Amino acid sequence: MECTDASFIRAVPAWAVLRSFGQVLRNTRLDANELYSMSFQVDSIDEFWSHSWHSVLFLKVWLLLMLKNGRAACVGGTCVALLLAYLSYEDVLPGWYKEPRLQGPGYSGEFRFSPWANLSGCASALLLLLFWQSSSKVFLDRACIHQGNDRLKLQGILHLGALLKKSQTLVVVWDPSYLSRLWCVFELAAFLHGHREDQSSLLMKRLVIKPSVLVPVTFLLVANVVLLLLFETVLPDTDVVAFLRIFLFALSQLPNVYLLRRLWRAVVDAERQFRTFSLQKVKCWCCSVNHLDEAGNTITCDMEIIKDCIVEWYGSAEEFERSVRTHVHDAFIEQVTRFPLGYRWTVGVTTCIVWGQLDAIAARAHGGAHSLAASIVVTTTAWFLWVVPMHYLVLFRIAYWMEICQTKSLVVRFVATCCGYIAIGASAFFPHALQAQLYQVIPQEPVIAAGLFWGVTLCLAVVSRYVLARPLKQGPGATNKTSAA
Repeated sequence: MECTDASFIRAVPAWAVLRSFGQVLRNTRLDANELYSMSFQVDSIDEFWSHSWHSVLFLKVWLLLMLKNGRAACVGGTCVALLLAYLSYEDVLPGWYKEPRLQGPGYSGEFRFSPWANLSGCASALLLLLFWQSSSKVFLDRACIHQGNDRLKLQGILHLGALLKKSQTLVVVWDPSYLSRLWCVFELAAFLHGHREDQSSLLMKRLVIKPSVLVPVTFLLVANVVLLLLFETVLPDTDVVAFLRIFLFALSQLPNVYLLRRLWRAVVDAERQFRTFSLQKVKCWCCSVNHLDEAGNTITCDMEIIKDCIVEWYGSAEEFERSVRTHVHDAFIEQVTRFPLGYRWTVGVTTCIVWGQLDAIAARAHGGAHSLAASIVVTTTAWFLWVVPMHYLVLFRIAYWMEICQTKSLVVRFVATCCGYIAIGASAFFPHALQAQLYQVIPQEPVIAAGLFWGVTLCLAVVSRYVLARPLKQGPGATNKTSAA
């Protein structure tokens, strides 16, 4: 895995790959020389992007945009939302008066509401997500290994081990086709092999596995939060509307449960692929076209090149296969069964809560209810930093429990499904009910009520993380196999 020619250690700026909605990934007819000229020689690579060319392209591009531009989108959206909230507070932007449901000493009557922070935060975040230019140096096979010159391509492939060793992070865009592709499994195994001397905790930080299903889950979460906060701003603030919002929030979890259950099924399939892995079962493009290019010319078999590398690094193909079934399997399962959304990802997504609540804070501050505005700041902090992330962690584990029960009898499956949806509804309803009850019990001190909500939910979040955010010692596939036995 040592480098023999530094000119083949190449990377490309992430923005160059992702511009025009991932044109480099989407357009298969780009000139090979033009693609190769996008990359340049580097001493180290920030991220090695490992992905299957048979995955859903739309989801892959969105996932990479979120990974590389998500932080800029969250920060930029928040800055714009703060500005628009301040302009609303200063009466620069139009709004309307309505009487909120929550009334108390010092914060009764009508307040001037507007949706500008919410809408502007979302719009600016979307623009930054699409057009921000990340300067990260990434390895993408199409751009960093010449696709039109056989000699350069062969040298690039032979330097793949050195490329992986010089990569700080391996980003795996995981979809159901990933573990069936020769190059994907080889890249994952070679990265772990090249960094095997790293401490286990550091190695797991270097390995980032994100399933493509995170894209629809993320968009559903954002749409759900934004619409619910718009309802709160626009609709009359009555008990019926408040209950309807909570009900809609719980109802909106159904598609996410479906997506997360699909994710667990993919984990089961991944375990099966790991348990039965052999080089004969994985596929590569050259073999699928019978080693002939579009012009009918013979092309070199990737399998033969990779086997030579495997023998050099592992000693034998059998040792490589054993490593995939054990070491690679363990690292992979630990990542995808802990909490695939990840805390930082979830907090970034729930930043939209801040944008919507800035409108509510500006409305109360504009009306002179400064204590109530301060209390909303406190509760908003709790909602986006741990209440919603805790809910999605619970949702992830419930989806797992519901999925493993599918191997049981019909009665057990029915009971598990009913209990699962009841638990999801309770998880969605509880924080709303707790917050409302605390404000009703201590109406004269909203900051104290908010502080109690902050403390109680934080304690619950800590316990939930300790209990639920652990990787499975064995994946659900192994659990199902044991149960069936």
